[in-house]
Amino acid sequence: MGKYYTPIDVAEVMAKFLLDLPGDNICDLCCGTGNLILSVLDIMGKDKAKMFLANGNIYLYDIDSTAIKICHAILKYRYGDCAKNVNIINEDCLSNEIHFPENSKIISNPPYGRQDSLTKSAYACAKTTKELYVAFMEKIIVEKVPGVIITPHSFLGGNTFKLLREELNDCGGSIFAFDNVPANIFKGKKFGIFNSNEANSTRAAITIIDPNKKGFRVAPFIRFRSDDRKIVLNNEFLNNLLPDNFQNNKDEVLYRIEKGTEKVVEKWLSQKKTLNNLLSTTPTEYKMDVPNTCRYFTTGAKRTLSRTGKLTIYFKDEDSFYLGYAFINSSLCYYWHRMCNGGVTYPITLLKSMPIFGEVTNDLKEFCDKMISEEEQFIVRKKNAGVYQENIKFPMDYHKTLNELLLHQIDVTPGTLLRVHANSCVNPNITEDEDDE
Repeated sequence: MGKYYTPIDVAEVMAKFLLDLPGDNICDLCCGTGNLILSVLDIMGKDKAKMFLANGNIYLYDIDSTAIKICHAILKYRYGDCAKNVNIINEDCLSNEIHFPENSKIISNPPYGRQDSLTKSAYACAKTTKELYVAFMEKIIVEKVPGVIITPHSFLGGNTFKLLREELNDCGGSIFAFDNVPANIFKGKKFGIFNSNEANSTRAAITIIDPNKKGFRVAPFIRFRSDDRKIVLNNEFLNNLLPDNFQNNKDEVLYRIEKGTEKVVEKWLSQKKTLNNLLSTTPTEYKMDVPNTCRYFTTGAKRTLSRTGKLTIYFKDEDSFYLGYAFINSSLCYYWHRMCNGGVTYPITLLKSMPIFGEVTNDLKEFCDKMISEEEQFIVRKKNAGVYQENIKFPMDYHKTLNELLLHQIDVTPGTLLRVHANSCVNPNITEDEDDE
């Protein structure tokens, strides 16, 4: 099992979200050595914390007897005799025999990783995915207990996690998914005796679950620099990132939506046509190279790019090519990736599923021709594994122009669409030195 100990600043954010939820009993699920519960008690204040401890309102759950003993010892050191009334559950809390007390709420950073034994789990999605974190999320949902949990962000999309998203439809709340570049929400290493790679690359999500609500507001995929960490890990700042719309299992994906682009997304998702409708299943003269890595933008090139990581796609006809060229080089194609996936690579299935709209107007064709004529001018090369990889880095104004030319056709303005290219949500201004991979 991969264990990621919760950084103090992350624990504080989660604790503040937890204290806003209903429930008098506080359960730390997979408590470890106690960063989460200690943060909750610190934010309460010493007098209130002592009262909760003395009244037996604190429950510690962990299968690791050493960790739970350390957690309890720290509580007794900080709060004295009142910590003797803490409820210790040193068992597998995924057991069907373990139930949370009435009027409780959960805070948790569960272990991550696949476990074959989950095929016998009572939880449908955990049984399918074999993902430990999924089992813990399902237990919270099934028991109808409010909670705050930090997990990998992978459950937001993909057929593998569809059952979990359907279960989330029975409740509501907020979801904050974090990228792992330039900075990572987990600052340390991952721990666990079976880990051969200690590098921390987890893209994490903090999910606030409230069984009394319906639908989730999902923040954009949060990217920040190390210097911005203190600003970003602030509850007010995070809440201000949330879009206005609520999502549920009607959506195949829980989309990560940039605030200010709600109308763009609503109209865009209503389109019936996708990029796949423009493509030919056999080679044609309308060929395009698309780098399959995209840190800050996507590229469609008429020229053949000298690189190993690329997708080569063929369009049915000239108009299809121009419309595809405009979409892939606009902010929309990159935004689709950020909304649905956000990994380093752009899967071909995801690219083909991108909604498409509009016609090839004279203005659009003229601007695409301009970009095609300038492809050579904006070539960039980056060495990867000793081999130079080509890409085309058009000026940000070119993406902006394509956004306007396309979105004008469905009567919406781009709004804050360009922000999806920024390397930090704190300063959404785009710098020209940001790289793609």
